[in-house]
Amino acid sequence: MPTTCDTSTKCCRRKRTRTQNIWTNMDANYYSNYLRDYLADAGDVRKDDEDFISARADAASGEYEVQRRAGAPPPCAQELAMAVLMEGFT
Repeated sequence: MPTTCDTSTKCCRRKRTRTQNIWTNMDANYYSNYLRDYLADAGDVRKDDEDFISARADAASGEYEVQRRAGAPPPCAQELAMAVLMEGFT
């Protein structure tokens, strides 16, 4: 599981604006839907396993929140959350 994001990427070099709320938490539904679509497209039998999908989505959402609270910009927090969500798939 990654603990840092590659800050050399374009998305992570963007400057945060004052209006961005650093405590914003990505909705677990976003991660659930993303993983469900990925599993369906891949023909994975877990596409209907709500416990598996919910656990992964909750972990990804939690990672996003942890990273934002630690000061990571939203694109970096999202990158790390997606790494948690997709661990073992890519």
